[in-house]
Amino acid sequence: MLQSLSKSISVSLQKLGRKPKAVKNMRRLITLNERKLRPKIDEWMKLIIKDIQRGLSKLKSKNSKVADWKHIKEQGNLILKPVILAILGEGGKAVVDRKIMKQDRFDEIGTSAVKWAEKHTAALVVEITAETQAAIKAFIIDAVKKGKSIPVIAKQLRPLVGLTTRQIMAVANYEEWLIVNRPEYTVKVIREMAEVKARRLHRFRAEMIARTETANSLSEGIRQGYKQMGIKQLQFVAGPGSCDDCADLDTQIFPIAEAEGVIAVHPGCRCTFIAA
Repeated sequence: MLQSLSKSISVSLQKLGRKPKAVKNMRRLITLNERKLRPKIDEWMKLIIKDIQRGLSKLKSKNSKVADWKHIKEQGNLILKPVILAILGEGGKAVVDRKIMKQDRFDEIGTSAVKWAEKHTAALVVEITAETQAAIKAFIIDAVKKGKSIPVIAKQLRPLVGLTTRQIMAVANYEEWLIVNRPEYTVKVIREMAEVKARRLHRFRAEMIARTETANSLSEGIRQGYKQMGIKQLQFVAGPGSCDDCADLDTQIFPIAEAEGVIAVHPGCRCTFIAA
């Protein structure tokens, strides 16, 4: 009886010790692998901006086509898929290296890994492209309603290309606020201040995409790594100071098939899984 109780307490303490270690490992992996993905996100975003700005120079009406969206999506898949697959592999390797069971090597070029990378990259590219397209459309429609000419709209939109609708409107509202409340500033100064804000938002968007997609890819790699090792269930582990959504999921058990897509819970999420 005492031996059984002692063993139970020992196992419980081991599990408690694994949780903060798992979160620490996940944060380290995100930091390391985000550095690989960020340059590729920047490369694709620069391509988007260049293509759209080229289209803005030919803008004739609010319904004009400003970019070859199909080409943008194709380039996004070509640029992002290899690094997303590589990061997935890092997640799988981290699991296998920590706990060698039947599986002593993670197969990052296996069918499941490649299919997930293809599907996830395609969905990400479509989402970012759609956000960018919707943001441009919303800005043009709003500017036309305010009586601005197409050449003026094209000029104002150039530094905003690549931002979301909310971010574009934030910059536009900031610029209008400066015009009304800072009459001592010249038009050139106001424009420069608005462009500084736009550049900050560009960096923020790229950083958040890179961090979130790194977490997504690592989490899927971890899930597939455990699956290759024969683990049937995973436990959700939320880090200290987690948001309410992540805290609600903390310690929950998922069948390994149902764990796909659970993490990242939100942009910037750093939670992880351990074997249940």
